[in-house]
Amino acid sequence: MTPFRVLVVADDPAIAELVRAVLEGPNIAVTTAAEGESALKLARELRPHLVLLDVVLPGLDGIALCRLLRADPAASATQIYMLTAKSKTSDLEAAMRAGAN
Repeated sequence: MTPFRVLVVADDPAIAELVRAVLEGPNIAVTTAAEGESALKLARELRPHLVLLDVVLPGLDGIALCRLLRADPAASATQIYMLTAKSKTSDLEAAMRAGAN
């Protein structure tokens, strides 16, 4: 059985590892990235089913990364959820415009 692939993108290692610990299991493979550029490379290689994406990242931020993933036809079925402490309406709208679920 092919595992469900999850990519967690968070610059805080404690958060990334907590999410990994909660999600990882026999049929769920979790990979983490700490910044946008490496996350984009991993997403293109791994073709995750789900991306949990922080907004604030060093280099390429989460909104820009979301846009790039949505522009890739191979990632059209990938679910992208923002994993962030930002809670303003404008932050939510920016994530939705970028293609987040």
